Amino acid sequence: MNKRQLESLKKRERIIAAANRRFAFSGFDKTTTSELALEAEVSKGLIFALFGSKQALFETVLQETLTAWSEDSRNRSKLDILNPAQELEIMFRSSFYFVQHRPLLLRLLLRQEPVLKEYYRMIQTVNHRWRVRIKDVLQVGIKEGIFRSNLDVRGTADVFHQLQYSYLERLYAGGAKADAAKRLDLVVDILMAGVLTK
Repeated sequence: MNKRQLESLKKRERIIAAANRRFAFSGFDKTTTSELALEAEVSKGLIFALFGSKQALFETVLQETLTAWSEDSRNRSKLDILNPAQELEIMFRSSFYFVQHRPLLLRLLLRQEPVLKEYYRMIQTVNHRWRVRIKDVLQVGIKEGIFRSNLDVRGTADVFHQLQYSYLERLYAGGAKADAAKRLDLVVDILMAGVLTK
């Protein structure tokens, strides 16, 4: 890759990162290509040259965000963690870290941005895979005596998932709060206290 191609790739990445932020905080309709160009430090003409339209840029950002989220979900399911309690905690925290870097995901999860049905199917597939992974971790933890033996696996997985959604919205929907890390620690402590053996 020559210097010109590398610079073009960097500009494309800046546009996608800026679009992820702008679409997340303002929504598709209220985001202008002028704002995107200013934030990405490129010309409007380059945005149109690379993507063709704001709609095409949105779909590119959407696809890349959902693909990265899906890969992150898959990769975390393959982690060789010391024990199920650690894995459960990492799984809970990972969504918060992911949204910090790709805030459009939160808007999509909360259905605040209309998207094509094909993308909602992808969101549902990743969510389903995530809930199955939570159940698997809980079952292994019960079998190993780390989690309570009387734990309702399906109900706990649902609560786990809903807590993620609820606190993602609460902590990041209006911009990251100063005490977000402390609140996240508190939610994790409460969650783990509810599933661990005494």
